Amino acid sequence: MGDATKIDPKLLKRLIPLNTLSDHGFQSILNHAEVFSLKKGSCLFKQGDTEQFHYYLLAGVMRLEADGVEQERLTAHDEAAKFPVAHQLPRKFSARALEKIRFLRLDSQFLSTILANSSGSDYEVSELNYEGGDEDEDWMSQVLRSRIFQLIPPSNIQRVLRHMEEYPVASGDVVYRQGEEGDYFYMINRGRCRVERDMNDGNPPLDLGELGPGAGFGEESLITGERRNCTVTVVEKGRLLRLSKAHFNEQVKSALAKPFGYAEAKRAVQDGAVWLDVREPEAFDKGHLADAINIPFGLLRYQADILDPERKYIICCGNGRTSPAAAFQLTNRGLNVIVLDHGLAAVAEGDLQRSEMDAEGVESAAQIDLQEIERASDPDHVSDDSSAERLQRLELVAKAASELKRYALRLERDKRRLEEKRIKEVRVLREALEKAHKQRVKMERHYVAQKKEDEVLRTELDQARSELGRSKSSEEGAEALRAQLSEARAELDKLKAKGGEAEGLRAKLAEMQAEMKRLSAKAMDGERGRKELEALRHELTEARAALNNEVTAMESAEQQLFEMEKREEVLRCQLNTIENERALEEQKGFALEKSSRSLQEQLNKAKLDLGEGEQKYRSLQIELENMRSRKEQLGARLENETAARVAAEEQLAILEKRADGQRGQLDRVEQQRDIAEQKVHSLATELENLRSAMEQFVSQLEGERGDTDQIAALTTELEMVRSHAEAESTDYRDRIERLEQEIRQLRK
Repeated sequence: MGDATKIDPKLLKRLIPLNTLSDHGFQSILNHAEVFSLKKGSCLFKQGDTEQFHYYLLAGVMRLEADGVEQERLTAHDEAAKFPVAHQLPRKFSARALEKIRFLRLDSQFLSTILANSSGSDYEVSELNYEGGDEDEDWMSQVLRSRIFQLIPPSNIQRVLRHMEEYPVASGDVVYRQGEEGDYFYMINRGRCRVERDMNDGNPPLDLGELGPGAGFGEESLITGERRNCTVTVVEKGRLLRLSKAHFNEQVKSALAKPFGYAEAKRAVQDGAVWLDVREPEAFDKGHLADAINIPFGLLRYQADILDPERKYIICCGNGRTSPAAAFQLTNRGLNVIVLDHGLAAVAEGDLQRSEMDAEGVESAAQIDLQEIERASDPDHVSDDSSAERLQRLELVAKAASELKRYALRLERDKRRLEEKRIKEVRVLREALEKAHKQRVKMERHYVAQKKEDEVLRTELDQARSELGRSKSSEEGAEALRAQLSEARAELDKLKAKGGEAEGLRAKLAEMQAEMKRLSAKAMDGERGRKELEALRHELTEARAALNNEVTAMESAEQQLFEMEKREEVLRCQLNTIENERALEEQKGFALEKSSRSLQEQLNKAKLDLGEGEQKYRSLQIELENMRSRKEQLGARLENETAARVAAEEQLAILEKRADGQRGQLDRVEQQRDIAEQKVHSLATELENLRSAMEQFVSQLEGERGDTDQIAALTTELEMVRSHAEAESTDYRDRIERLEQEIRQLRK
């Protein structure tokens, strides 16, 4: 076998049932699948191999052969190459490469797990060459994902897909009724159906549960040939898929049947397999294989969860007709099962054993009201009754026996109803417990997420508080800036005052210039005017110098004022920004505090809900324990009632046998008595006739007064006849009395 090579995902997408997987499931398969190459003439697997691998032919040609004879050739481009190669275990064929081939290998158990867990919401069946839209792909994927259809050959699957019919249904539609002939196998594509069974006990039909998308039903009557044993009603509109009885038996039933002979099955048991008897408990108690498990076929759908998927089970029934239907159910659940061919009818009586009755069951059975039976059979209670009374007592015995049979039937029906009710209650309780567990896990996850979110919000709140503290520090800085601004404004006012003084100087300068012009005009006035002019010029020069100084100071002050105003504007903007930020931080702080309070309330509520969920979970656990205890009590009660019924049946059989013997003896005695009474009556008649004859003879003798010796002889003879007749009559009376005594003893 060559080294593994890289896998092309597109190549896997065309393989069945890999093309029905979700993205996550497909990726899991992609991570675990291996591609190998095999040289010409090499054997991929041999007939009888049991290695649990699925092989897909990717390139090349291979031959399938059985007992050295070629059965089929397979090329990578065939439609059948989309399916696993001869995947039934043990292998029915050997696979040999006719040229160099490449193939994909998958672990069968891993594939089954992925198929079971993968979601059906994103099925994709794109290369089956069937016309139809997304809905067609959906139901085809549903069929391909079924465990049953994964076990039949690819050619059978293709024929099943071609013959599968769509069957739309509405709420309230009856798919089939109990007692009807089986004509189709059904699978739910969309919607839900309710299953009910009429127990024929005068009570409403027993609700056996509901079936949802992907569930199959109706195979039992097709496999066993018996009538439908339940009624299926649609409770949520949708669509069913159905396969006719002929196609089901040809394509599915024939491919799934794995009958084992008794000798082969015994060897499998020695290797670790387990007998699974699907008969009723009464039949199981009367005789079963050693170490066999008993799950009645009617309860198999609800008790299959107790079976170990790692074990192999050999299913047996009375005649081999029910076992294939049981195998179909268990195979669909992923269990490894085979069927005992012809059932227990093929097993020697010596290999079967009876169930032991427990002492309490016998004691309980003894408490059944059989007073009439005991009275009819107890010699101390029998008096000199007439024959009619004896017959009446025997009728009472038969009536009591009939009542006992009816009681046993009622007991069996009650047992079945209690068992099915218990299974339903356990199923409902298990679902409630799982729901509570899921809710608890969900609440715990929500609590953890809420706690993390609360921690994040706490961190954000701390950061906001820190920023708020920094904003307060900024506010203090703003106050300092305000103080500086006030000082700058005061200084500006001073500068403005100095600016007023400069204006006064300018006015004075203007006056002095005007005066100088006026004086210049008077220059001609002489020396005095000249001196005044010089003085005024000197004063003007000083005034100009002072004015220039003041102007320079004023310009400097104006520049400072401008810078101060600019700084004030900047500070005002900074202050507004800080105040806005502080307002935002305060709002954010309030929002965070409000959110924190809300989260705290949610956290408290979540803790409260978690506490309630835990309390509900504990109460459900307690209820489950109570149900288990009740189950054990019911089981003990059922065992006692079963033992009582068996004991009652045995006692009934003994009484019936005894009554039959007594009836025979009574008939013989009464016949002898009738014969004796007839003979006594005949002797009495004969005696009367003799007496009449004797009297006639005596009369004749007395009338004729004949020969005395002859009369004496006749008289003597007559006396002898009469004595003989009386003795014989006495003997018959004694015999009649003895017969009547025997009859009285028989009555006792």
